[in-house]
Amino acid sequence: MKTFLERLLFTLLVPFLVNCQLDAHLQSSLSIPSLTTPPLPLAKSSVYSGESISLQTLFATDEYTNYVVSSPDGYYDSASNSLVIPKNLSSKTTELILTSADGETKKVTVNILGLDESFVMETPQTYGDQNYPTSGTKLSDGTLLIGTIIVDSAGGWEWTVVQRSSDNGITWNVADHYQPYNEGEAHILSMSSHLNSAYSCGYQWDSDNYDAIHWYVRRSTDSGLTWTSADVDTELDIESLCQSTATSPSTGYVYAAGYDSRGPGDTHRWVLKESKDQGQTWSIIYTQDVNTYNAQILHVRVAPDNTIWFIAQNASSKAVLYKGTFATSWSFTDMNVELGNVATSNYQGYGELQIINNTTAYLSSNFGSYSWNIKRTTDGGVTWAEIYNYGSTSTKVGEVEVLSDGTIVSIGTYYPPGWPAPNPEIKIVRSTDGGNTWSTSTLKSGSHVNGCLLFPGTSNGVHAIASFYYYALNFYSTDSGATWSERDFIAYTEKFYNEITKLLVLPSGRYLSVGWLGSLSKSNSNNPWFTGISSDKGKTWSSSDLFVDPTRVFSTVDAAYDKLGNIYVLGRSGPSALVRKSSDGGQSWAYVEQYTHPTYPSEPFQWSTQGRLVVDQNNNLYYGAFYGYSSNGFVEIRKGSPSGAMWSTVSTFPQNTSNTYFGLDDLKVDKNNVLWLSGRESNPVSERILYKSVDGGVTWNEVRREPNTTSNPYEEIAFDSNGNIYLKQQTQIQKSEDGGLTWTTIMDSTYTPKSLLVTTSNKIFVLTSDNKILKLGNDGSWLLINDQVSLMTAQGHNYIYSYEYDSLALYQLDSETVGVHTHYAEAKVGHVDFIKTIKISD
Repeated sequence: MKTFLERLLFTLLVPFLVNCQLDAHLQSSLSIPSLTTPPLPLAKSSVYSGESISLQTLFATDEYTNYVVSSPDGYYDSASNSLVIPKNLSSKTTELILTSADGETKKVTVNILGLDESFVMETPQTYGDQNYPTSGTKLSDGTLLIGTIIVDSAGGWEWTVVQRSSDNGITWNVADHYQPYNEGEAHILSMSSHLNSAYSCGYQWDSDNYDAIHWYVRRSTDSGLTWTSADVDTELDIESLCQSTATSPSTGYVYAAGYDSRGPGDTHRWVLKESKDQGQTWSIIYTQDVNTYNAQILHVRVAPDNTIWFIAQNASSKAVLYKGTFATSWSFTDMNVELGNVATSNYQGYGELQIINNTTAYLSSNFGSYSWNIKRTTDGGVTWAEIYNYGSTSTKVGEVEVLSDGTIVSIGTYYPPGWPAPNPEIKIVRSTDGGNTWSTSTLKSGSHVNGCLLFPGTSNGVHAIASFYYYALNFYSTDSGATWSERDFIAYTEKFYNEITKLLVLPSGRYLSVGWLGSLSKSNSNNPWFTGISSDKGKTWSSSDLFVDPTRVFSTVDAAYDKLGNIYVLGRSGPSALVRKSSDGGQSWAYVEQYTHPTYPSEPFQWSTQGRLVVDQNNNLYYGAFYGYSSNGFVEIRKGSPSGAMWSTVSTFPQNTSNTYFGLDDLKVDKNNVLWLSGRESNPVSERILYKSVDGGVTWNEVRREPNTTSNPYEEIAFDSNGNIYLKQQTQIQKSEDGGLTWTTIMDSTYTPKSLLVTTSNKIFVLTSDNKILKLGNDGSWLLINDQVSLMTAQGHNYIYSYEYDSLALYQLDSETVGVHTHYAEAKVGHVDFIKTIKISD
């Protein structure tokens, strides 16, 4: 018999059931979600890349045994009934699919903790160590373009850069940055223009394929703003080079000249090409076999009547002149003129051929006497007269320019007897009477100067561009070259040789970086003092403390903070240790310590980059500075009172004065204000030593001493929250639980530890010298998370040079995150310091 409750439920449900049957045709078009049971609870929701974990450990209950387990990623291993995560993953999630006997499925999501690319520790652009101008041109709209050969700091290869000025040479910007290979070179040798289209040419070389040099031509049709390759000889094992380019003033046709090795027996032949469509397509209009390996077309120019003039180096290394005219095809004539012997020159610089009209031309070169000379023809090249000779073979020749008022100006370089002392001199030679008389002036002298290019300016103006190794010098004359003013340098910048040595996480959560920069100032090549700061977890950076001193070369070494809100940076300059302080979060800085050992300069000690800065619980500061050189050196421990008001030397190492050398490895302070110092001592046998001081560095107790004949010093000291001490060496890590009385090895020579991090939650991570990151498990074994730490993903980068990869250090960024400091070199960018991150998990 039905109960009263059952009767009531039946009465209430019948109308609904009937209604459902009546409206079945409506319901059939709707999807009704099926009820699912909740996923099985996990005992561990996150696992590391490289980790293997049994399902018994993974799940909080053994209910999983009622299901068949699978993984779409293939990470489930049925043989071991474990989740096996590959190493070298970035952070992601994976799923386990659990299927019951009756087909019910459950999905379980597990977080994989991998190594993720996070942020760049930005540094300022710095100036390179080469900027050699080889060519240039002026467009109809007044735009100036110069081609320079620079060294890309990342790989050390020489690249082509075109600099552009639209304000009559006052300011310059990079318009083209060319080197088409991952590893190789591109040398610009010539530029020309017609109206507002510009052309450059030279050669390129692929180092990866050990290939020959190859001819290239590039073009711009928008006043030099953008550039594309117009003609490249890509045939393997064929050597080719474009030495000169020119345009027709009447047709705008483009000409490129040089050589290739398609002559008999792979010898050189002269090559001259023509393009009638602004460099889009090309045809060869002249070749001549030379049957030697050192011959090419050196200069090509087009006269107003569209006659092509070219000067070439023949099989006898003589400079000869050919002229070409066009009827139904091009026809070239040997003018039977020898202009002298051809000498090789840096970056294939052979002076300049300047055509004034159909009969008059000037040639600046060192052909013949190997001295800078200027020749002129007034009969279309039939005869040439030398109208100027510097009179010294210790010269290099640049360009020649005939200005609108008839003044002849040429630029070159003179190397005085005994150079490099005295320095070479950039010279301007000038004639106002058609070459009958000449005056000579010096634009600049310097250890790496070289006079190169000339451009006509406005009115009677003329530009002179020269090399000063690091920069291109920029001069301008408003009186036809009689007097000159030096403008701002034309510089190429990257992150040249920049390197961050430490990242400090401040109590506010902001990041502070210290390190080494290349040359920051055009007028001062000394390395600057540098401190960077980020307030948004590394997304953007600004220079917190950045300056250059003409009398000192700086590097910043270490940083620390106290409980009073002060930040300190330790650096060096020559023999001096320097400490600067900020009390306003890095907005302003001042010196609190500038210390030079009192025996300097009578003893030529120089402070090494080995330096450590620490702050104890009472806000006292300590730093260790190493002086000397490999066979004779010592370490001073300097102590600063709170806020760095007063400083004194509290101790000196070696403690045993009979020993001749002590090298500092690390200096740390623990939570009990005990100072710990590790180093190497010798006289003459090398030993590694660990000291501690309980009285602020006045006296030191020797904790441990061992022979260091295998060069395995105590490079790094660390502590956990339980007071345990860790010593990282080059081939092992040891731990002491009794204040250093006894030690156990927690990492053996299987790995080569480079950086040790003990987190605030006592998790231990290690970065090795061969780019591995490991984590110590609860069972004492090491989990290999990643063995490609320094590799960067290709997306978003230019070519990254493999031999410049380096992994440097580990930092704790916050309670949940470890930062892995890597350093790499990227083409067109320079030297970059990057932080990768990995999460801290149980």
